[in-house]
Amino acid sequence: KQSQKKTLSSQIAVMDSQIRLTEFRINATQEQITELSLDIDTTTKKISTLQKSLDNSIEVLLNRIVATYQVGTIQPLQILLTSGSASDFLQRLNYLKLAQAHDKKLIYDTQQAKVDYANQKDIFEEKKTKVEALKIQLEEYTKQLEQDKKSKQALLEVTRNDEARYQR
Repeated sequence: KQSQKKTLSSQIAVMDSQIRLTEFRINATQEQITELSLDIDTTTKKISTLQKSLDNSIEVLLNRIVATYQVGTIQPLQILLTSGSASDFLQRLNYLKLAQAHDKKLIYDTQQAKVDYANQKDIFEEKKTKVEALKIQLEEYTKQLEQDKKSKQALLEVTRNDEARYQR
């Protein structure tokens, strides 16, 4: 009976260790889910900001394209002929160059915003998938914890019944 008692004590100790390990896994998984949820919120905000920026850039670019189309292409000779003085000509030419440089930058920024938006969306989907996997894993750990606790309780019940019988 004493050796049986030692065996049962060691089994209970092993079960307690398994329960603590499972509880640790559950806590770690919950922390990961919380961290990923925060990351998802941040990514969602970034995606929203990028979408607004992209929409704004596209709208400005479209307005610019329409305005350029309506005016038509302007040649430096036309600017020279319509200018009243040399300084007026240089100012108009400089303005034209600035507008063209701004248009090029706007096109580049729009393309970059599209790329950033796509990347953030991919990150969002990846994290969402990871959260789902962690939730499934959390459910498995919870089931395992419940099963370990039931096994320990059943062993303790058997032990108590045996002890009561032995005492009698």
